[in-house]
Parts: sequence; C-alpha cells; structure tokens
Amino acid sequence: MSSARLFSRALVNIISKPSNICLHGRYCSEAAVKLGSIDFESVKAGLDKKSLTYIDVRNRSELQKDGKIVGSFNIPLPEVTNAFAMSPEDFKQKYGFSMPEKSADNIIVGCLFAIRSKEAGLFLQKIGYNTIRIYNGGFNEWKAKDGPISK
Repeated sequence: MSSARLFSRALVNIISKPSNICLHGRYCSEAAVKLGSIDFESVKAGLDKKSLTYIDVRNRSELQKDGKIVGSFNIPLPEVTNAFAMSPEDFKQKYGFSMPEKSADNIIVGCLFAIRSKEAGLFLQKIGYNTIRIYNGGFNEWKAKDGPISK
C-alpha cells in the first residue's frame, strides 16, 4: 500500500473516531462532548448575515497558500492562549475584530479538518466561553462546496 494511501487511512481514523487525546499528546477532558457543531449551510448563512464570528485557527502560511473563508478571522492555534489573555484593545488591534464576550453564542471555530479547532474550542470553554461550535467540515469541506474564499 502506498504511503499516501496509508496517510489517508490514518487521517480518516483520526477524524472519524472520537478520542480523548488532543494535539501535542495532551489529554482532553470529557468537555469535548459539550462542544457544539455547525454545518456548511449554517456557517455560510451566518457569514452572509454577519451574525456569527468564525475564528480560523489555521496557520497564516496555510491562509496565504490556500486562502481563507470570506468573513472569517484568523488566530493561529499556537496564539489562542495569548490572544484571549490580551486586553480587548490589544486583541482588536492585532486580530482585526473585537474579542467576543464570554456570553456570546455565535462563536464558530474552524481549521482544515476540525482537529485544531476542537483543541481551541476546549481551551475557550476552559476560560469561560460556554457556547462554542466547531465547523467539523473545516476548510476542506468549505472549498469542496465552493464556499467563498479570499486570498
């Protein structure tokens, strides 16, 4: 079997099977079950209406290479902890949008395959954001369904 096929099979297993192990070998709590999810149509409608805040946690190099979902904001996963420790003014200056209130119910977190977004979502829950939804389809589904992308 080719290495590409083995990688694809391993990736499908990672994505399709729940796990209590997050990236970097950290164990996730059972709070992972509490993360909500959202589908393509709902994300698209929310972005069109500007009624949701979509935080893309992919690296900037990925956005430069592949583009970004129109209307989304980028906070790379390695920066999430520090970003949400900033003052609201510094946050807005660095990331180009207002830091969401902890009571907000319109926060969507996404990445390429929904692996990094789940880790970011768990962190946000830990610091008091109670209504976080994950776009499980991620950028790959968005692109496959011809969602608007800017480069």
